[in-house]
Amino acid sequence: MRICQAMSMTVLLGLVIGMSGCNKNERLARMAEEHTRQQAAQNQQMAHLQQQIAQGATELIEANDRAREEVVAIQRDIQTERTAVGQQRDLLEEDRRQLAEQRRQDPIIAAAITQVGMVIACVLPLVVCWYLLHREPTQSDDATVSEVLIEDLIVERPLLLSAPAERRAAIACQDPPNAHESCDVDQPVG
Repeated sequence: MRICQAMSMTVLLGLVIGMSGCNKNERLARMAEEHTRQQAAQNQQMAHLQQQIAQGATELIEANDRAREEVVAIQRDIQTERTAVGQQRDLLEEDRRQLAEQRRQDPIIAAAITQVGMVIACVLPLVVCWYLLHREPTQSDDATVSEVLIEDLIVERPLLLSAPAERRAAIACQDPPNAHESCDVDQPVG
């Protein structure tokens, strides 16, 4: 747009010079040259500015590309972090579910253990009694019991069997320890 104005000024200046006289022509010619120089300087400045604008636009495009690449890299990092957070959240949720299930089952297991313990405590004496009642007696037990009973019958004052004195006397007369003694049933042995 400035270029169009400069061109129109140059044409206008040329017309003004053509209409005026010699003296004025020199002066107008100098003004035209000066104006042309100024116009050339402005054109150079404009070309320099346009070159700077083009360079700035190129740098802006490059910076925009770098910024887009950085944004894409940041978005990838964010997506990776979101994925990691999602996995950790899933693990945390699974742990929470397991703890909830364990909290629900622990009282049930504790009650079951208590009940089993009570049943064992109640059944164990019955099992011991059943074992004692149904086991086969051994010869050594019978022999020991027989000896204890025989000794109790022989002693003067029995501990297990308290028989009347006449029965003891009758038993004593059947097997006298001394053959010369006579048995008197009426007399208690003392």
